[in-house]
Amino acid sequence: MQAIITKFHGATNTKPSRVSATCYSTKKLGRRVMLSWDHGLDTEDMHRAAVNALCEVMGWTSGEGGYAWIPGAMPDESGFAWVYARVS
Repeated sequence: MQAIITKFHGATNTKPSRVSATCYSTKKLGRRVMLSWDHGLDTEDMHRAAVNALCEVMGWTSGEGGYAWIPGAMPDESGFAWVYARVS
C-alpha cells in the first residue's frame, strides 16, 4: 500500500505559503508536487488538493470501489499521512 505525506511550508521572502504532497516512487519525476496555499480552502481541504494533484501526476485514480484517501495527522503537526482505504 502506498502512503502520501502532505506538509505545510510557510511563506518566505520570495515564495508564498505552500503545501507539498510526496510519495515513494521508483520514477524520478512525479513523486512530489507543491501547491501555493489557496486561502479559500480550509487546512484539510488544501492538503487534500495536494493529494489529488499528486495522484493526477502519478496517473492514479481514486474514489472507485468504495475507496478514498483518508488523512491522519503527523505527530509534529506539520501535515498529514494519507492512506488509500475502503470507506464503505
